[in-house]
Amino acid sequence: MAQWFNIDFLRNSLSLFNHDLMLPDRYVRDINEINWEDLKKDKGIEGVIFDADNTLTVYEGNSVHHSIIKSFEKSKKIYGSDKLVILSNYTGNGMEGSRERRIEEIKANLGIRVVASSKKKPAIQVYNIAVCYIGTQSSATAMIGDTMGIDILGARKAGLGYTVLVDPLDPQSDPLYLKFARHVERFWYRKELARISNTQ
Repeated sequence: MAQWFNIDFLRNSLSLFNHDLMLPDRYVRDINEINWEDLKKDKGIEGVIFDADNTLTVYEGNSVHHSIIKSFEKSKKIYGSDKLVILSNYTGNGMEGSRERRIEEIKANLGIRVVASSKKKPAIQVYNIAVCYIGTQSSATAMIGDTMGIDILGARKAGLGYTVLVDPLDPQSDPLYLKFARHVERFWYRKELARISNTQ
């Protein structure tokens, strides 16, 4: 089913009212605003987990959005491709093998590994798998994504050391349910997000 409406999200729905779990450490427009050297040196982050849809690619896309290519390539230079991984709730289009094809296309185009799991974010297990992929400690791993109730919530519950919320690269590419969910979470936490954004 859709990314937002999955069993693991519903099990964690009460966490939506927990500021400590929902709020990111940073809120930026996109990854162009991330200083990768500082993230590694000052924050002690040794590995990065990326969401895919509307964080690195358009919704259900398979290549890095043109506006963030330089920053993404810089992240690979600073960390090395083996310390970066993609963790995304792939929806595909219902056709046989579409999910697997998209995963392979993303791996080929982006040059980093993709976590393939039957579980979906915000389930803690998939974050643990991602951390194992890159061989870091959870506390020294960052999560970068565009949804508070999926990306940030799961990362917080899994004990990741740093979380970054970005705005969607192309919000019009999202299905209606995801547009609505993102609108609700950002409206609910608008004051906190404004404070986080203004203090950076």
